[in-house]
Amino acid sequence: MKKINPALFLLCFFCVLGCVEPDKYILSDPAILLPDAIVSQQTETALLNSAEALLDQPPVRITDKSAHVAGSGHRNYTSLATYWWPDPDSQDGLPYIRKDGKVNPETYSEKSDLPKLIKMAQRVDKLTKAYRLTGDEMFSEKAL
Repeated sequence: MKKINPALFLLCFFCVLGCVEPDKYILSDPAILLPDAIVSQQTETALLNSAEALLDQPPVRITDKSAHVAGSGHRNYTSLATYWWPDPDSQDGLPYIRKDGKVNPETYSEKSDLPKLIKMAQRVDKLTKAYRLTGDEMFSEKAL
């Protein structure tokens, strides 16, 4: 069985994730957004320190949730429609109504798994960059 290059795998993974719109979660850590060519020594050190701290963290799992949307199982990834909001005129909020251009904050709440996906992607990005900077396999293994 041929071993997959972790850095190449993660690069492909993030190309797919490029479809995710930038938001307050992705922009919360400017160090992970900088192209490698302009990463300063100070930023590099901060990135490595942050990546090293992630080595002791448990993986982000969608099964670790306190609430989920009705009809969605505990092990299912739950994605809420960004522009659909609970109907304020109904008791249970159903059916949802469309508000074009206005993002429903529930999209980033514990009702959705999007924050977990973003957190996982940020961690993998940091670990991948740390691997590229150091060549230390512990970063790529943790990212995988």
